Amino acid sequence: MKKITSDKRIHVFYFIHDLTPFGAQRVALYTVKNLDKNKFSVTICSFWGEETLAAQFLKCEAEVIFLRARRYLDPSAWIRLVRFLFRMRPDIIQTNLPELSFPVRLMSIFLPRMQIIHVFHNPFSSEPIYWRFLNIMTLRLCDAVVFVSKGIIQEVAIKTPWLKSRFFVVQNGVEIDADSVADSYRMRGELGIEADEKAICCVGRLVTQKGQDILIKAVAKLVKEKRRIKLVLAGDGEMLQELKDMALQLGIADKTLFLGRSE
Repeated sequence: MKKITSDKRIHVFYFIHDLTPFGAQRVALYTVKNLDKNKFSVTICSFWGEETLAAQFLKCEAEVIFLRARRYLDPSAWIRLVRFLFRMRPDIIQTNLPELSFPVRLMSIFLPRMQIIHVFHNPFSSEPIYWRFLNIMTLRLCDAVVFVSKGIIQEVAIKTPWLKSRFFVVQNGVEIDADSVADSYRMRGELGIEADEKAICCVGRLVTQKGQDILIKAVAKLVKEKRRIKLVLAGDGEMLQELKDMALQLGIADKTLFLGRSE
């Protein structure tokens, strides 16, 4: 990576799709919350208009801006982004989705001091083939590539072995405070989880690439083995009804809890 040599605070620019309370957004929030603000300043740039976590980012002393794109190929949104980057000239820009990262990677050619970090939250194989192709072709423009698991890094390394020196694994963190631990028994009671039942919780968007369908099938096998278990799915998405139907067909509807979007 290019070395940042400056006595000023390092400016980190998060370019993220929206501020819904899902995985990538929460990981960014926890990171911003714990950054030393004497050393770092942070800008959160949301491509779409969802503002759910905006107040929490502002509370963490981050600047929050919205491009409010109406569609992916929205010229006004991309022009605004270009203007922001050339005006702010951040030291580091982090992206999480390939479709948002490609334009930024190309822009880095004209902003050579800006370091690009791309984070893989999902398996490479889960991306549409055209995004995979563009990802491989432009990944070399990233100064560092972060993966949330060893499994994902191995998959990408097969396609781009010449970039392995830029690959890093940083697992997603979960913020746990004293109150949440103390309230665990109350929460189990509210959800109808018995004291002798194991609770498996998955937090994330209910979409194909997250693999909740595989998890439901695995839980069904455990239930057949007479395991005392409950599956808790927190999140919303296009597969909600399909996953509910699957749990019903596999006979574990009473063992599967769908919480929707939850705090």
